Amino acid sequence: MSSSSKLDNARFMQPLLPTFLKSFSIPKAFLEKELKGYKPIESVVLTTDYQPHRHWLVKVEGGRAFKEGWNEFCSHYGLKAGDFLVFAHQLNLMFQVSVFDPLTACHRSFSSSNHIIGSNTKRRGSKKLRSSYEISGKRRSSKANPSVKDQQLSCRITLSFYAFTSTNVYLPKWFVRESGLENRCCVIKLIGGEGKAWEVKLRYRKYDSQAFIKGGWKEFQAANSLRPRDIICFQLLERGRWPIMNCYRESKS
Repeated sequence: MSSSSKLDNARFMQPLLPTFLKSFSIPKAFLEKELKGYKPIESVVLTTDYQPHRHWLVKVEGGRAFKEGWNEFCSHYGLKAGDFLVFAHQLNLMFQVSVFDPLTACHRSFSSSNHIIGSNTKRRGSKKLRSSYEISGKRRSSKANPSVKDQQLSCRITLSFYAFTSTNVYLPKWFVRESGLENRCCVIKLIGGEGKAWEVKLRYRKYDSQAFIKGGWKEFQAANSLRPRDIICFQLLERGRWPIMNCYRESKS
């Protein structure tokens, strides 16, 4: 499969039909003209201009049809029939999605009230919605307050183009919460795939409860040859004042 080393930005536009949750496909003309070097297409990564650091892995069937992961993406952003979507191809089958209102034809702005991250009520007790949040990071244990050894708390993220070109990488909120990293700004020791330790800085934004790794991430990323769309596992080894995590790239099946 060939790929481009720079931002592609080729676009296609699609209105959401009433059956969009069950049948949504990349246009055949766009596939043949803009993505002819990417065959066969088995999955794509979706981001939004509203949350460029958040990324969603969507499985593709028959080279065009969106399947597993698409419903979760639509549910998360409250998409509905009639909405008009613009998909901008960034790099290596990663698309940034913009949403336009069918009544005003204006770009839609999302608020915390219509965004799942800002609505904790629905996510609690709903396995389906909880799994949509875990597209960016999956739980390995659901035990209540287990020891670190028994829990093996870990998450998996897909390295987005935004994270790759940025100095930050964002961690799933549930992982931050269960790791005891909420409201903390501290140094974390990352153990890379070859066993070398790196010190990076964790920062926490209170206004949106978002934690991210900042200082040192670019050096860690370069030293471990990480690339966009790599699946990266963070595994908590030790809590305390200076948390320690394994951080390694998972092989793609």
